[in-house]
Amino acid sequence: MLLFKLAVRNLWRNTRRTLLTSGGIAFGLMFVLVVVNFQYGSHQMMLRTAIKSMAGHVVVQASGYQADKDAHNALTDSGQTAESLAQTFPEGTVLRRAFLDGALMSPSNTRMVALMGVEPEAEARIADLDDKVIDGTWVDDDGRGMVLGSKLAETLEVELGDRIVYQGEGAKAGESVSRMFRVKGIFNTGSADLDGFVAVTELGAAQELMQGTDPAHQVAVHLEDDRDLEAQLVAASVAVSRADAEVLGWRQAIPELVEFLDMDRQFADITWIILGIMVSFGVLNTVLMSVLERTREFGVMMSIGLTPRKLAVLVLMEGFVLGLLGAVVGFVLGALGTWPLVEYGVDFSSMGESYDAVGVSIDTHIFAEYAWGRMVVFSAGGILLTMFASIWPAWRVTSLRPVEAMRPQ
Repeated sequence: MLLFKLAVRNLWRNTRRTLLTSGGIAFGLMFVLVVVNFQYGSHQMMLRTAIKSMAGHVVVQASGYQADKDAHNALTDSGQTAESLAQTFPEGTVLRRAFLDGALMSPSNTRMVALMGVEPEAEARIADLDDKVIDGTWVDDDGRGMVLGSKLAETLEVELGDRIVYQGEGAKAGESVSRMFRVKGIFNTGSADLDGFVAVTELGAAQELMQGTDPAHQVAVHLEDDRDLEAQLVAASVAVSRADAEVLGWRQAIPELVEFLDMDRQFADITWIILGIMVSFGVLNTVLMSVLERTREFGVMMSIGLTPRKLAVLVLMEGFVLGLLGAVVGFVLGALGTWPLVEYGVDFSSMGESYDAVGVSIDTHIFAEYAWGRMVVFSAGGILLTMFASIWPAWRVTSLRPVEAMRPQ
């Protein structure tokens, strides 16, 4: 405790230098925390969108489908599976989807498309594609209706009510199936991939194209709270109890996005570490100058019995106090600086209504979210870096000899 008091006193002997150094730490940390929170918010938005539109918190599909997205590898009797999951998770929303690749043909043009068969009401409760319909209406139980992306409709040169024909591969190799639809609606997400290649129809219509007994490629459970996901996956496995099915959590269901976000976060962390090392050089300068200015003082302290080890601890303590002051102020400033981004977000709509990331369409109005755990880690890292920067000045003190140190310079 005595060394801590001495460290505080020594730092405030040169108030201006201490404030400048701790201020540099604080503002550097504030910048890092604000960006980290904004990045965390954007990542959470991407995950929520992907979970809603591409998967679920719990996903059941045919064994092997995740490794090879073969349209023929569908889960049969999907309605029974969905009913079992609905009984297991009464607070959640269970929906089924089918994903087919084929061609859409109009009198004017032909286009390869990704056709998605959905349960209209359940899909509208979870995803927001129905809110993106700019002309016509969302899919309903009419098996002849189809909703197209705006760019796809332009390519096919079709409007509401026009006839289009879907053609895709049948159940057997070399066999094809086709079905006529009418354009029921047109959606616009701002995503070139979604608007240019995606068509949506009712699940029953897609099942007719797939053939088989009540097939679906995905039975997804969307939960209000997935904090106990491991237990929920076990419950889902017990409810499904099928050897020909696999039960996945959302991380396994959308691995490309999870890997992309992990890499993005790791790259950012490396950047912040480099920035922290640069800031630590300023701390090194402050502590080293403080040590050099007090050489005679250290000599006197050693002559009256203070050991070199305790002197080194004193110097390290000064680095700790400097880092602690900067970290506390930086943490508070980072939290305050993040608040406007949490409350109002940043609108990038001038760049478009949405942007694509690993096949996910993300709204360009992005909100930050507090990543409290990462904020604490970065703040603690700032303190450790300042102590690390104090190691060399502390080691230098241990090499002093009392007689030489007290000699006039």
